[in-house]
Amino acid sequence: MAERWQGHRRPRPGPSGRGPRPWISHRWLLPERKLVQSGATIMMHHGALSVAFAGALPRDMSLTIVTNSLLVATALEGHRQASVVFLGGLYDQDKGCSVGTTALSQLEQFNADMFFVADCAVHTSVGLTAFDVPDAEIKRVMCRRSAARVVVATAESIAKTATFRFRDLTRSTICSLGASLMPRPSNRFDAKAQLSTE
Repeated sequence: MAERWQGHRRPRPGPSGRGPRPWISHRWLLPERKLVQSGATIMMHHGALSVAFAGALPRDMSLTIVTNSLLVATALEGHRQASVVFLGGLYDQDKGCSVGTTALSQLEQFNADMFFVADCAVHTSVGLTAFDVPDAEIKRVMCRRSAARVVVATAESIAKTATFRFRDLTRSTICSLGASLMPRPSNRFDAKAQLSTE
């Protein structure tokens, strides 16, 4: 049986940027890892892991980042080759991101190469689940508008479920993060998921 996450959502940094943030090596994102390529359009949702990935993106790559997160956008400050598209609409001050119909309609204008799916519960049979309706809505559209999905699972998110389902694991690359928050391929998922092996 799927274990439920306790509480409405996991702790994460607020709009002020306070609170612990994970650290992720930029080496995991280099071209030889075949995860991020120069010229890619990447969607990133709000959340601590997304902010960490944005900060780790190689500065010599030309990239387009589409995000609803103010912290993701500011993490890319100084990345001169990155074009940042910040989604508009209703701004949730508690989360530090834009939500609602305007952001959702703007997402429909993009065809992204990948979506970094983070800060969600991951379960092989249930799929990907989110903590509230606005969160699930944004992630659902980002999944649909992206050619590939890289699901970043932490030890506390694997084999857990939250209330609102937004995607199954079909054609997703699953990467798990250990205690040091260094990504490694996951082997806990069934054949529905395309596992990262490099």
